[in-house]
Amino acid sequence: MQHVIRPRWGMGALRLGMTRPEVLRVVGEPDHIEEDDEAGAMRIGWHYDRFEFSLYFDEDCDDRGTLIITESASAQLGAAFPIGMRAEEAVSALRELGELVRDDEVSSE
Repeated sequence: MQHVIRPRWGMGALRLGMTRPEVLRVVGEPDHIEEDDEAGAMRIGWHYDRFEFSLYFDEDCDDRGTLIITESASAQLGAAFPIGMRAEEAVSALRELGELVRDDEVSSE
């Protein structure tokens, strides 16, 4: 699976806003599923260990995919490979893609 990150769109063939059946058609069954209702609304995480990413569905958003997380070293953000980057480097890569990032949104952690 490609790990090309497209801010506000998705990653590879996965796009934010997909339904569970749509995700199943693209990448198949998850390796494991996690449910969390700690914030008062159900969030379900589908974890694809074999592809090194997780996709989260939120009840508050019509049970559609709202968050994609990857730790794959092959993840690409424009010409950059963001895994392991310092925050400032990632912000620079986002700005090169035309994304607006306010300085107060950047954490050095």
